[in-house]
Amino acid sequence: MKAVKLKKVRIRVKRNRPDPGSSPGLFRIGEQSPATQIRAVTYSPAFCSETEITVQNQVDRLVAGLSAEAGSRVWIDICGFRDEPLVRSVLSAFSIHLLAVSDLFNSPQRPKCDDYGSFLLIIAHTVSEKPDSQSRPEMTQVGILVTGQAVITIRETAREVFDPVLVRLQSGKGLIRSAGPGYLAYAILDSLVDRYFPLTDQYMDLLLALETEAIVRSTHQQLQSVHALKAELIELRRFILPLKDVVSTLIRNDHRWFPPEIKLYLRDTHDHMLEISDLMEMLRDLSVSVMDLTTSSISNKMNDRMKVLTIITTVFTPLTFLAGLYGMNFSPMAQPSPDNPMNMPELFLPWGYPAVLSVMLLLAAGMLSVFWWRGWFGRGR
Repeated sequence: MKAVKLKKVRIRVKRNRPDPGSSPGLFRIGEQSPATQIRAVTYSPAFCSETEITVQNQVDRLVAGLSAEAGSRVWIDICGFRDEPLVRSVLSAFSIHLLAVSDLFNSPQRPKCDDYGSFLLIIAHTVSEKPDSQSRPEMTQVGILVTGQAVITIRETAREVFDPVLVRLQSGKGLIRSAGPGYLAYAILDSLVDRYFPLTDQYMDLLLALETEAIVRSTHQQLQSVHALKAELIELRRFILPLKDVVSTLIRNDHRWFPPEIKLYLRDTHDHMLEISDLMEMLRDLSVSVMDLTTSSISNKMNDRMKVLTIITTVFTPLTFLAGLYGMNFSPMAQPSPDNPMNMPELFLPWGYPAVLSVMLLLAAGMLSVFWWRGWFGRGR
């Protein structure tokens, strides 16, 4: 008996893990890791400027400029891990602890919030939309570091994920320039959370389409598609539910970067997380319902086929009996005689053959009529 290979369905997550027993702060650079791109956005209530950091000297000048101007702040966005020395120089300039470095680069980490005293570490995940119904969404870990005058975001891919926040920062509308680094961290976290809504809409559309197909015509391929979607939803919950706890922790605990006026906005993000969690639970229940419906539809279709075959067999059983009965005891003589008194008299009638066929047809039609009247096929009564 051939062994069946089970293909695990998982959301694509970038995995970077050091060797067991490695020192804190070590991380492994993947071979497919994109080139490092570091964007520094210096801003204050009066101005906003963006620069690309390519050498370590730029990091030193940036930190010196923050020390000289008390009102200025900076957002450093790091995408890609290939240039490890440059990335480490940015983190060293802001005195990021080695344990935090391990959490930032060794992914995937469980979403969490750690207070190191001089800075706050937030681990979250962002997700992309499905390119098509057969593709899987790609999950990317995002680390957010909040310090006195800086916010540092770091991830391996998905450079465009923070473009809406950058547009808000450049336009200067609202509180994003004047409310401190905590508000910028809230805006970044809120943008990550809002990216789940289009994905849940995609899953809803896919499941409703599969549900309609299950009612009209179910196949084993549709059952596999529903199973794949269900596995993806279960995988998504592993990252969504802890992220809800992270936002709740930021609201409950007293962090100097998140004063009460910013926690009001975090409550809105928490409401979004609750809504997404409810949507995920509903989608998971819907996937189970669609899977049961598809399985039942396939079983009903098989039962209908078996019913047709059973009716055909039932109709042909008496016909087979009659055909077998009149296929026996043929007389070798053209006329009946006393030598073969047990021979069938119908065999010598001129209309015997048409008469038997007529009886068989009437018997088949009568049985089919009774089956239809009882509702075994067609509409019936």
